[in-house]
Amino acid sequence: MAHTALRSPPRTTTIIGSGHMSAFSPLKTSAFTAFSTPARRASDNANMGSSSSDVERISGIAHAQQQQYNRAVSSPGVGAKIPLPLPDKYAVDDDDDDDFEIDDEKRRAKASLDVFFAKVLRLAAVRLADICARLHVNQEVTRRAFQICEFVVFEKTSLLYNRHLDQIILASIYGACKIASSEQDRNVKFKDIVYRYHKQPQCVEEVFWSCPLTVTNPGLEVVSRGDIIAFYNKQFVPNVRPFMLQLRKGGGGGAG
Repeated sequence: MAHTALRSPPRTTTIIGSGHMSAFSPLKTSAFTAFSTPARRASDNANMGSSSSDVERISGIAHAQQQQYNRAVSSPGVGAKIPLPLPDKYAVDDDDDDDFEIDDEKRRAKASLDVFFAKVLRLAAVRLADICARLHVNQEVTRRAFQICEFVVFEKTSLLYNRHLDQIILASIYGACKIASSEQDRNVKFKDIVYRYHKQPQCVEEVFWSCPLTVTNPGLEVVSRGDIIAFYNKQFVPNVRPFMLQLRKGGGGGAG
């Protein structure tokens, strides 16, 4: 699965915040998949961890693949194949399927990845909306933060390699604040975001104090680490800047 670039699932995401609903459809949209974030209420804490087990299970699979790669590199057998570098993104254009028929194995892999991405984005939507609500930022910031997060998941998947989903969420919120039209929202600092993140039950300090900065590919070995600000400046912005500039100019975004 890790070595095949697969088409992203249709994307139509709905999030409820500040008492009203806003539709997120930054990329290609379809009625096939929809995610919804409940309004802030007492059950939010339970919702924030609802898909954590699925994400952790996939993370365990990735760790096993990393160990398998390390063994293959350290002591390759006769005729052994060293895994190719992991792709920068898994999303490919729908038109790619017109040129050839997808075999059953790739179809099953794509279906599994579609389900996994749906769970990841639903979990991200819940956590992101909660932080934005605690920050009292404009709904525009919440919408753009999710668009950035979704762009990373589908178009810059490599940013997730050996990193925590919450690191992408925190960086997406900060990036959305920096391109906000309101001066008050633009003045939001990382420490403000991290403070609100502390209120979430899954919060761990390693998420914002020990972010992988350099990761080998495909070995996924962490070469260097830094705090969330270093990750944002050195890895996140170089990969997401064009999309953020597009959002600031008022485009909802097509990215694939």
